[in-house]
Amino acid sequence: MTQHTPGGIAPRIETTTAAKPTAFAAFQRIVAEALLHPDDQRLVLAPDPALQAEPTARLTLAYRGQDAIGCIVSFRDPNGCLTWLTTLVVARTARGQGIGKRLVAEAVADCDARAWVPPVIAATIRILEDGTPNHASAAAFLAAGFVVASRLRPRIVDIGPRGAALWDSAADDGSILQALAIRVPAGGGL
Repeated sequence: MTQHTPGGIAPRIETTTAAKPTAFAAFQRIVAEALLHPDDQRLVLAPDPALQAEPTARLTLAYRGQDAIGCIVSFRDPNGCLTWLTTLVVARTARGQGIGKRLVAEAVADCDARAWVPPVIAATIRILEDGTPNHASAAAFLAAGFVVASRLRPRIVDIGPRGAALWDSAADDGSILQALAIRVPAGGGL
């Protein structure tokens, strides 16, 4: 049965490796478009080109027709301690239709299917100027079973052997404040 949304037919969701050139280009376009709007500049980081070479990096993309309208990135921590979800972006014209929730759910299902141990998934949610988490992003992660664990100011302190950044959460250097959300599946344990 075809699913309908306020904007028409529900978008197609696909997950693939970040090394796939067409998917990575679609991801870059979505983020670049978001960065054009002043309200989104505080909420979105430009994509790191090194992500494309990260062997564990996956892109979950939402398409309406041939146009990519949303994305989220997942990758395994270089130390194998957890999986990260980051860069949840939905095109301004497609917001309010549940696409962010679908992207998070699909990315989580993809991570779970990989059966990585431990099965912990962490996500970053940008903090708005009023000090609260981005409401739409927070709702998408909470719906997928995440809980907000802490707030942090990320600062790259080292680049790992495969280009993955190591973060220092104690920095107070004016970087964008984020909330850290964690999901441990029921019975997943550590």
